[in-house]
Amino acid sequence: MKERSRTWLVWVLLIFLIGVMAFGSYYINTVQKERVAQTQTRNDDKTRAIKAARNELQAASIETKGISDKKIGAVMQAAKSDNVSIVEYVKAHRTALDE
Repeated sequence: MKERSRTWLVWVLLIFLIGVMAFGSYYINTVQKERVAQTQTRNDDKTRAIKAARNELQAASIETKGISDKKIGAVMQAAKSDNVSIVEYVKAHRTALDE
């Protein structure tokens, strides 16, 4: 391979690698950050819903102190699938909140 064509090939590969790095940087800065933000928003919404459910249950004199968020979330989903409020569901299914 001639020296001139080898130099040309090195420059082409260098420009290609710089382009790949630029695209990767763009992808990380925009697409990935947006995905992370959406995931955090979903988690925040879930946390707010669980806090609201706890408040509803406590307003109905149902103790939620030793119950995990995961268990409350599962009871919320069950109540939603039965199309009733969480308080009505827990009153109808006394063992629903047992760990």
